[in-house]
Amino acid sequence: MFHLDLNIDDIWDILTFGKSADSSQLVNMGEILLTIWQHHWWCIIEDIPWNTTHALNRLMLTKWKGDKLPYKPNQPLE
Repeated sequence: MFHLDLNIDDIWDILTFGKSADSSQLVNMGEILLTIWQHHWWCIIEDIPWNTTHALNRLMLTKWKGDKLPYKPNQPLE
């Protein structure tokens, strides 16, 4: 998986614009928020309970797909 080198207080401060973060931390947090949003609506639409294991699997898939992109957000464009 991946490691977000922030504690929960740092994450909240970044989300509420109380602290800055580097681009790789922002990308990781964006992928986490995307996963939560996607899984939440999947549970609502399908009328099924939240499943943390499924959400984490979705996050790993999102990270895997992101690693396959030709452009990495923290690399300069050529």
